[in-house]
Amino acid sequence: MKEYRYSDLVEFLRKKHIGPEEAIDICKRATEINPTNHRTLWKMQRFQMYLWQRMEEDKKGLLGKKIESVRRVVSSKNYTSHYDKNHKGIMGLSLKIRGPIINRESLNI
Repeated sequence: MKEYRYSDLVEFLRKKHIGPEEAIDICKRATEINPTNHRTLWKMQRFQMYLWQRMEEDKKGLLGKKIESVRRVVSSKNYTSHYDKNHKGIMGLSLKIRGPIINRESLNI
């Protein structure tokens, strides 16, 4: 892994015309967890379910491939109930904001 110096960071920020305040704001948003962000909470719930599955498999001595653990989590009733609950809120909202899908052929592009 390449080791960076602060001078590399400053040079990068200057090239991209990013001011110090904007850089600090970007860093804060990237490192803080917003407890009201539904997408972040859904990611945390999924990761927690995955960890519980891996721990359960490890206790039974059946720790296999990660993808198999993910498949077991996704097929569980717990995951589907959380998925339905979260995606009614997240996906329904994003579709309302995004608006209708435009077909490229109808635009003659």
